[in-house]
Amino acid sequence: MFDLALRRGFFWEGRRVDENPVICEIARESGLDPAPIAADLESRKYEESVLADYKEAMRRRDEDGLPMTSPTLFLSSGEVIYNPYASEKKIVDGKITEVHPPPAYGEEVYEGFRGILKRALV
Repeated sequence: MFDLALRRGFFWEGRRVDENPVICEIARESGLDPAPIAADLESRKYEESVLADYKEAMRRRDEDGLPMTSPTLFLSSGEVIYNPYASEKKIVDGKITEVHPPPAYGEEVYEGFRGILKRALV
């Protein structure tokens, strides 16, 4: 629920999820205790491992030509589905410099993901 709330906060509500107080507010709204989250954010406890994951993803994007979308779904059949509703982005020197409008909005996206999830359950 927290992950969805963060995504909704950023993509739908335009909230600054890069600011610790906003993350903690969304955590509280999701029914979580924001205190340990605030402590981890302030201490930067997980920063090194998150950055390592990010660098590996960027390496795979560049070397293997893998799309960078969220979510990326890995079905039990072995099929990988990259978010078909992700906005196209222009990346220069590892930084996003341009974001284009997404190919779909609202209920169309929800219906699309429902279809993907139904395929995953087969």
